[in-house]
Amino acid sequence: LLRAPGSDSGNLVRDATSSQHGTHEFRFALVPYAGKDRRTEAIAAAQELNSPLLHSMRPCASGSANIGADSLRRSFLALSPSSVVLSSIKAPDDGAKEIAVRMYETMGVRTQAELSVPGAIRAWRSYLAEKKGKAVSCHNGKMAIAMKPFEIVTIRIALDSALAHP
Repeated sequence: LLRAPGSDSGNLVRDATSSQHGTHEFRFALVPYAGKDRRTEAIAAAQELNSPLLHSMRPCASGSANIGADSLRRSFLALSPSSVVLSSIKAPDDGAKEIAVRMYETMGVRTQAELSVPGAIRAWRSYLAEKKGKAVSCHNGKMAIAMKPFEIVTIRIALDSALAHP
């Protein structure tokens, strides 16, 4: 995994600034799979290991952090098929009261993804810089997204004002 000569080699000097020397820590997971159809499970597990879910709690508009039992039982979003992996959900950098959802296709095939976000009222295909592009059909919070092989897609989503951040 790491190559570290025991003595000076070429321009490499053995000291604390060399990335090839010293103590290294890493995490790994073994995710067995059989067949091409199951490969997406290993890719999703890798994404979850390398990018753990980070979250923060914000008070509701009323000032209370109590969000109710019903909202704790439902998912914030759903994405299918499993060959499409979610890589981030965030507020756009321009400060708009929307969300940006980034995903990518893992199997190298054209795919029709379905993204479901409760409360979504409008959506746009976006560039990596999160600028709004072509509108995406959004009906009852569901969006159909055509994806090319290995494509990374960012979708900007406007939420119903009752669900938007204060």
